[in-house]
Amino acid sequence: KVLDTGNDVRLATWSHIFLGRIADLKGHRKEALAQYRAASLTSAAYPEAQRAVERGMQAPFGSSE
Repeated sequence: KVLDTGNDVRLATWSHIFLGRIADLKGHRKEALAQYRAASLTSAAYPEAQRAVERGMQAPFGSSE
């Protein structure tokens, strides 16, 4: 819902990250990567979000790596 109604770039960035994490936890890696890629388009302005995107692209969220 946030992505459909919001105009806050930071909130949209984190929404994509969290959707990616949820997809990873469900075992849907392709969907997770798509969400992390979407977040990467706006994450550069937010260092913590950028790090979260990079970690999500490297390994599934919740993995022991």
